[in-house]
Amino acid sequence: MTSLHNALRRRIPHYLLSACVACLATTIGVVVWELAGDESFLTGSAPWLHIRHAHGFSYAQMPSLQNKTAVVTGASSGLGLAVARGLADAGCTVITTARTFDKCAKTTKTVGSGTCVAMELLELKSVYRAARVVKEMAPSGIDFLVLNAGIMMPPLTISGDGLEAQFQTNHLGHFVLTNELLPLLNEGARVVSVSSVAHRFSSQDELWTAEKLNDRQTYNKLRWYGWSKLGAV
Repeated sequence: MTSLHNALRRRIPHYLLSACVACLATTIGVVVWELAGDESFLTGSAPWLHIRHAHGFSYAQMPSLQNKTAVVTGASSGLGLAVARGLADAGCTVITTARTFDKCAKTTKTVGSGTCVAMELLELKSVYRAARVVKEMAPSGIDFLVLNAGIMMPPLTISGDGLEAQFQTNHLGHFVLTNELLPLLNEGARVVSVSSVAHRFSSQDELWTAEKLNDRQTYNKLRWYGWSKLGAV
């Protein structure tokens, strides 16, 4: 399988291969959607790509999470929203994050309970501020920390901190948040960093310096996205 993958990468431009994979996933998703006959079966930013009850799982199977506290980043839509709602329905106290105060208000309304903290991962000062607020909101500690927020394949963008946007949003921002919240993690707490099969598309060069990350000449949004998700593996 690996040799086939390498052969395809040599003969087919990476962007064309990615487009084919996306089309195939979309087609399969649409077929599943039609067979399910129930719109609630699907959720996510791209609904046909996110099957809510994969492998026969349903929220009804979740145990009671009373007296537990969870923090879910990027909960205004997609997987983060689905996770936050599932935890809240199980009785968990849920603290979500979203990029703006307006998105926070909508997130809290959709989840139906809990609180939301505005946090912009592209600004590390916002991450530190959000961590301080979360500490005040979770006096009994944190049982679940779900690092879900992320961006995917934008044009080259440099954050206010001077780093390529995908790397800072998908990896560095969450790294800082986790380090700030480590003292709050209760015994047996779980930290879930949402990864992606796209880490396989990461750059073959090691992007260990800001100069390489921010190089406009060599920037490839798919490979840089893969590199940012490799940090979650």
